[in-house]
Amino acid sequence: IPQVMDQYGNLILKAAWPQDLLYDGSRNFIGYVMPRIEAGVELFQIQRGSTSAAVQARFPNYSWRMNVVVARNLAASVNAVHNQGYVLGDMNCKNFLVNADGSISLLDTDSIDMTDPSTGMHYKCCVGMEDYLPPELQGRNLRNPASCFTRETDNFALAVHIFQLLMNNYHPFSGRQTVVKGSSSANPKMDRIVEGKCPYLNRYSDVTIPVGAPRLEDVLPQYMIDAFRNTFDYTAFNAVAKAQSRTTARDWLAVLKRLLREYDAVNRAFLDEQA
Repeated sequence: IPQVMDQYGNLILKAAWPQDLLYDGSRNFIGYVMPRIEAGVELFQIQRGSTSAAVQARFPNYSWRMNVVVARNLAASVNAVHNQGYVLGDMNCKNFLVNADGSISLLDTDSIDMTDPSTGMHYKCCVGMEDYLPPELQGRNLRNPASCFTRETDNFALAVHIFQLLMNNYHPFSGRQTVVKGSSSANPKMDRIVEGKCPYLNRYSDVTIPVGAPRLEDVLPQYMIDAFRNTFDYTAFNAVAKAQSRTTARDWLAVLKRLLREYDAVNRAFLDEQA
């Protein structure tokens, strides 16, 4: 995985990537060497924002801007992985550490889905956390060859992470049931992912956004809402067909850079008025 820099030349991606092979005295393969990364807090702590004790301790000057920076760096990191021809696959919230400068440390790289370009051997990702799995992988045996992780499945998980970063840790398919009904799973959120019921984007008769959750239009500009709509606005009938339309890591990087510029411009103008 190449080094990823921001526009100022700061490193924004570090990876616990295998660096060398280990053999015993008989030259039998017994493992590999990789960096030990201890600094940083897990991504889900940042998603919880200032309510997290870990964030308060590591980021004493925390503001919502930090979440935008982390979202931008996460998008840049996923884009770099995709440019190498890899698929992250298991994009759960514990596989990313956030450092004090907002840079990302990528863990569990041994689960990355990739194909060896010299041999054609496919090394399949076989694990995933259901909160970040797209509808086409929900409820499926991830070890089955037919259950394939792709850039599009990564794009779904990336959009979930960005949503949680910018929307006070609310999942895009979290909701409050307004109609009591039977569920096909123990987790209604997973049912909504399969059905494409994102209450932040559309109105439904049986579910609305949770009590206390912010509304997208109260927090984000329209171009950000459109980026989420490209990924989360689907139904159980067209989910697979619309997977190709999900906002890519590269596109997320562009819109998050714009959001950060506009956020900084507004705050500079405010400070100028106060001076």
